[in-house]
Amino acid sequence: MTSVPGVARLLGWAGLLPFIAAPAVLYLFPDAAARLVVAVATYALAILCFLAGAWWGIALLRRRWGVLFASNVVVIAGWAGYLLLPSRWVLCLMALLLAITVLFERAHTMF
Repeated sequence: MTSVPGVARLLGWAGLLPFIAAPAVLYLFPDAAARLVVAVATYALAILCFLAGAWWGIALLRRRWGVLFASNVVVIAGWAGYLLLPSRWVLCLMALLLAITVLFERAHTMF
């Protein structure tokens, strides 16, 4: 039987597959570029919301209101960018927010 942390690690790595597959899909189907950008940006926003949502459970248990606030800031920034920015800038913003999320988790003592 596989352990829960092992399954979580596997699912985490599998979550990267859409980001990795996107360039191959773009190469094979260049006419689908506009739809691919929307798909990748939407997936990135979903992952960002998922990660920030996980902060809530941990922050509530450990009573860290600052992390609750930070999770909202990250999600609202991603959502606003998704709605307001041109597609290529949305991808840049999502990459930046995902990187900030990873760095925050690695640096914050709560994680």
